[in-house]
Amino acid sequence: MKPNGALLRRKRREGGYSISALGRELGIDKSHLSKAERGVGGLSLENLKKISDRLDIPMSKLAPDIADKRAAA
Repeated sequence: MKPNGALLRRKRREGGYSISALGRELGIDKSHLSKAERGVGGLSLENLKKISDRLDIPMSKLAPDIADKRAAA
């Protein structure tokens, strides 16, 4: 699923994390994080949850597609 890349980047930087540091801490490859921030790649639901928890971003904001799918169900 594609996250809101701009929000992810902003919150990562506000948290003082480099892409490498956040990736290491969460066990997510830095290239996946970079692609997600640029909007050219997605992340698993599990990884989105890890990021949401670490950076204190509501899932509904980080991955609006998830919220849209739940509302449609």
